[in-house]
Amino acid sequence: MKPTYLQNSSGIGAKSLALVLLAFLFGISLDCLPQGKQANTWYFGVEAGVDFNQGSPPAALMDGQAYTLSGSGTGCISDEDGNLLFYSDGHTIWNKEHQPMQNGQYIGFNSTQGALIIPFQASKATSRTPAPPPNTF
Repeated sequence: MKPTYLQNSSGIGAKSLALVLLAFLFGISLDCLPQGKQANTWYFGVEAGVDFNQGSPPAALMDGQAYTLSGSGTGCISDEDGNLLFYSDGHTIWNKEHQPMQNGQYIGFNSTQGALIIPFQASKATSRTPAPPPNTF
């Protein structure tokens, strides 16, 4: 009698199962490939930042306007080529020239999750920065 330890209960052999698993992993890996450089620029701390567009080592940035102490969070978003679009500390939204955006001041408050930027998929030129109303906590 031939040993059946290389077959599962459905009768699929180990070779077939390995091919299916390999195809599945290859399909997943395509989704994991870099989609652009939208997250290559970070601003945080006291007017500090890091730019990963140049490769390794990343470039230090000292031109930010965020002034976040005690672990407050920030959010940054760039276009597909890595060019900064805007960033926020949850209280103010600054444009790529580090100026407050129109209606971008006093939008919320600093916290450890102070800024969340959600790209709007229907339009590459639109993003959302949801914030709770002031004095909700």
